Amino acid sequence: MLHNFYNKLIAGDLTSEHEYLHNRLCLSQRDKIVNLEVKETIKTNTANLIFLDVEILKPENETVHEKLLLKHFKANDSNRNYLNHCIREIEFYNLERKTLSLPVATCYDTYVSEDKSMTCLLLKDLSADYSSELRSKCLCYWLSAAKCLAELHGKFWNKRYTADELVEEQVSKKVQEHRNNLDSAFKKFEKYVKNHLDHRFLSIYSDVLTISNDLMRERLSRLSEEENITLIHGDSHIHNFLFNKINHNALLTDFQFWNEGIGVADLAHLTRVSFPNEFGAKEHKLIVETYHDSLLEQGVSGYTFEQCWKDYQKHVACMLLIPMWQYTIFGLEFEKWGKDVKTLIKHYMDVLV
Repeated sequence: MLHNFYNKLIAGDLTSEHEYLHNRLCLSQRDKIVNLEVKETIKTNTANLIFLDVEILKPENETVHEKLLLKHFKANDSNRNYLNHCIREIEFYNLERKTLSLPVATCYDTYVSEDKSMTCLLLKDLSADYSSELRSKCLCYWLSAAKCLAELHGKFWNKRYTADELVEEQVSKKVQEHRNNLDSAFKKFEKYVKNHLDHRFLSIYSDVLTISNDLMRERLSRLSEEENITLIHGDSHIHNFLFNKINHNALLTDFQFWNEGIGVADLAHLTRVSFPNEFGAKEHKLIVETYHDSLLEQGVSGYTFEQCWKDYQKHVACMLLIPMWQYTIFGLEFEKWGKDVKTLIKHYMDVLV
């Protein structure tokens, strides 16, 4: 099992687990692992990242190298919430391994301890060929990411993977809870930002609350009917993509927030962060067109560009709620998200006005 493999690595035993790796990598009987080397270990505040090099001797006496990344996380009292997100990511990769090929790093194995205090994830290390670094402000990165999202969404289009109750009584209850949470948060947020944002910005927020309430009911209704919904990443900002160093083709990483919903929610997250100021309505439209064209290539039907654009408009508006949640839930001060508000309002004006 993966946690045994991790423990052996920590103990410096790099030979006894060759059979485990042989099975996980689905090598042929004639392939032989001749060496296993830890290339680098990075310890963060929340996890251990172990980069591995597996040397494999092929039947033709050819030697190949498989690069792996083992992510290990162990909970304590201060990071239990983060562990829950890690478990959520494990759930995605367990789901991914049962489906068609997706634009993500290959996952070889997962592990969650019985008491859910430890997780491990064994992935293909793509760092030799892919990077999250944006080497320019070229629109090509965002277009590539939009295609990547369409490829992900197309594989899960109009399929349900959770067991949420979606009868009308439950829908109404969830919508009311959402409305109450929004109203309560906005009252606190509005009082705080009056000295930072003028009335024009706050009037936009008032419109966004209405859009968010309507969108919550629409999302739940569409999930109930399985109508133009999909599995979404949930945090698909540009830095959660890896780009091929040669052709800029994109892969997605970090699936701690995946859920089910309306696909362009991920597009709105994509343009939310680091979107160059010189990009405007034209670039937003091109990204949505690229995404929609790619959905059609994936075989999605019954979802027009006009519907896709309207969905995108609503979700771009709702991105303005993120700074509000950052303040009301996490206590982050204006200095942490003030610039984001101005950027998100620019997106709002570019897309909705």
